[in-house]
Amino acid sequence: MTRRKLIAALKKAAEGCGYMFHTGLEHHLNNEVNHFPALWLLPPKVVATQGREAGTKRYEATLYLLETCSKGSEQEKEFCWTRMEETSSAICRALCESEAVRYAEIESEIPDAYSLTNHGEVSLKVKLKVELPFCRSESMHS
Repeated sequence: MTRRKLIAALKKAAEGCGYMFHTGLEHHLNNEVNHFPALWLLPPKVVATQGREAGTKRYEATLYLLETCSKGSEQEKEFCWTRMEETSSAICRALCESEAVRYAEIESEIPDAYSLTNHGEVSLKVKLKVELPFCRSESMHS
């Protein structure tokens, strides 16, 4: 249940920032993303669980922000990466405001000029730490 809540909160945040939302394994990215800007979420990884019947789950969520950007100069790429960093911060703020999320923070943002698809975009790889509350009885009925 918490995984679905996390994915739903990320989708809402991405779409609120004007990004097309996608999720899946990294090797599918090239075949799935055709419209930009786009966000690609890798399957979230559980890094900690506290509590048995109720408690919190901490996830590491890795996502790629993808935008078309004229690759004519380093200055243009820097402008695109700065814009994507601002979007990453907005997504994190939206997660923090979500009822499903207890805590979210950006762990890292790594810019890349090499295209992940055949469309020639630039990307920003973002790692988030996100904590969500859970209740076992709730997840058994979903």
